[in-house]
Amino acid sequence: MLAMKEDSPERDRDALLAILSFNVMLRASEAAEIKWAGVTQRDGMIEVHVEKAKNDQLRLGRSSFFNYEPGSDADILMCRWRLRTKGKCPYVFSHLNSSKKLSKTAISTLSTKMLAAIGKPGATHHCFRRGGANHMRRIGHSMEEIQCRGRWRSAAGLQRYLTDVPTAQGCLQSQAEADDEDDDD
Repeated sequence: MLAMKEDSPERDRDALLAILSFNVMLRASEAAEIKWAGVTQRDGMIEVHVEKAKNDQLRLGRSSFFNYEPGSDADILMCRWRLRTKGKCPYVFSHLNSSKKLSKTAISTLSTKMLAAIGKPGATHHCFRRGGANHMRRIGHSMEEIQCRGRWRSAAGLQRYLTDVPTAQGCLQSQAEADDEDDDD
């Protein structure tokens, strides 16, 4: 929401970093290596090709997909940031006024600052990965779907991310979530 309220290249980049990192469950090292050529939008779906994933021993890369609404904040931010960086850098996440990509460390630092600015002090870039996995589980995606999107090699590796949520432990919905839904009606 912060990026949509103001015309700021920094906010656009950082919000897009959050959107892609959450939805694709990117590691900071993967986010630093995402190239524009590997990001496509078509028919309400975004594909993000990770050229070098942690568990990609054959170095073939992996694609992750997520749905978006055309005209949504994700769509607008993607278009604005793409226009701002057009031709300057082949990497999606770059410095504001240069053709250099952001490093893994820079991605992590930006994420920590961004999360603190929205009231999540102490949260790190890795929280997007954990949050994305838990969100997918909460809305009913199968473990296999989450594992594929997040590029986990094994279900055991994914399970560590999901053990602290009610749905991973057999509860369909916590009472607080049910109360929140009742309040929305």
